[in-house]
Amino acid sequence: MNASNKVKYRVEGMEIFFMVFFALIADLLTLIPLVGMVVGWIFWRFIYGYLILIRGIRPNRKGVASGLVSSILELIPLIQMLPTITAGVILIILSTRRDDKKKAVVQKKPVQEEASKKISPQETSVQ
Repeated sequence: MNASNKVKYRVEGMEIFFMVFFALIADLLTLIPLVGMVVGWIFWRFIYGYLILIRGIRPNRKGVASGLVSSILELIPLIQMLPTITAGVILIILSTRRDDKKKAVVQKKPVQEEASKKISPQETSVQ
């Protein structure tokens, strides 16, 4: 893959690691009764604050929906034991990366179409 085919992702490497790592820690804290109800809500505020205010990334509809569903599920006592925060963060990362790929394909398409047009013999003759 050459440099022109490389997709510029908004969320990469260590950022993904730390987001998933802290999501796992938040999910572990949700196993503590009553603490889980607060931790899930606070965690999502930090994640959205980080993505929107610091990185300038606005999660798409699926990303926002995963955060809202995860926050609501964290309020239900037995369901809060499931790793919904981690699942929500992974969904946000995957949907953001998919959007980045789509954007790269859309931006690259007009350039490829221009290059694929053949120049007619009349345009190349010098008069």
